[in-house]
Amino acid sequence: MTNARKPVLVFGEVLCDMFPPEPGVRLRDAPMFVPHIGGAPANVAAQVAWQGWPVELLSAVGPDPISDRVEALLRERGVGTQFVLRKPGTRTGLILIEVDTDGERHFHPWREGSADEQMRPDELPVEAIRAAGVLHHGTVTLRTDPVATTNRRAVALAREAGVPVSIDVNLRPKMYADPAVLYQRARNAVLQADIVKASLEEAAVLFDGVPAAGYVDALLELGATLVLLTDGGRPFTLATPSHRVTHQPGDAPVVDTTGAGDAFMGATLAWLCAHTDGVADIAALSPAQLAALAEHAAAAGSQAVTALGALGAFRADAGVRRGRG
Repeated sequence: MTNARKPVLVFGEVLCDMFPPEPGVRLRDAPMFVPHIGGAPANVAAQVAWQGWPVELLSAVGPDPISDRVEALLRERGVGTQFVLRKPGTRTGLILIEVDTDGERHFHPWREGSADEQMRPDELPVEAIRAAGVLHHGTVTLRTDPVATTNRRAVALAREAGVPVSIDVNLRPKMYADPAVLYQRARNAVLQADIVKASLEEAAVLFDGVPAAGYVDALLELGATLVLLTDGGRPFTLATPSHRVTHQPGDAPVVDTTGAGDAFMGATLAWLCAHTDGVADIAALSPAQLAALAEHAAAAGSQAVTALGALGAFRADAGVRRGRG
């Protein structure tokens, strides 16, 4: 059963990631910087669009030229920007990213006071949220107000309307003066989510003292209908209250691991929208359907690491569009 192509709504930050021209070039030695769309929510939205499913980003940018560039890049990727606000007196966040020759990344953010952190509850597109196929968000927006309150309000609107809520537990402890605050807010957000993606490392933080074999059950006990527990390029698990499958991602030449999890998440959301209509349908996924979803999401994650930037591997000339299969 499908949901008549109701769009995915993704709430959260859109940034400008600035890379040296190739992996292995130090930031201090780079002759130039290459701008890419950044921010996990924006990357997820771009992957949903790449998959051929309608998607709108709920975010904010400044009135500056970098913001113009980011918004244009979003539209080029097929991401709807009608709910990307322009905030006078703010700017779009920047992140300088240095990539080692083995694909590992080093982040240097300029995020304080960025436009997305100033989003208010009264600016939410209420009817669009109520009509969405799914509402997705992360945990970065839970750090400060007013955006944290706005995030919680968007989730409440979705739940009231029966719209599935998805969260990526993408913990960023260095962004918090007290990491314990982040962990508590993340747990509270998971309690309000139907679809939960977490890495093994993130689950270990959320469930301190619980053996790794119990992480999936712990997330399900918090109320998740679908759990996606990942572990980099190692086997990952998809689980509902009734079934679970484990899948081994394929090997891929690693250039840059930026955005692999976002590609995985975006492909998951597009697949769910194409094959289910609401939380009950997600809960009823069979083992065969979970296996198909796992393969589909893993393919997107594996493709993401083969080029520089979260979206570098998903250009018109970079490979075959996966579609909604």
